[in-house]
Amino acid sequence: MTITSDRFEFVENYVGLEVIAKQGSVIGHDGDKEVLTPYDNCVLIMPSRRLVRGQTAVRLGRYID
Repeated sequence: MTITSDRFEFVENYVGLEVIAKQGSVIGHDGDKEVLTPYDNCVLIMPSRRLVRGQTAVRLGRYID
């Protein structure tokens, strides 16, 4: 997920490998835009501490059975 504004922030202090149960859950804000999980049981991989426009804020994944 690439940052598009100068005001990106996560809604919680994510450290990585958190699983967000519901699709559409808010995980952050990129300026005025909500950043939502794209699917159920979304895994946050390597959330960045350096939130700079044009850089990756977090990688998203999911476990496959």
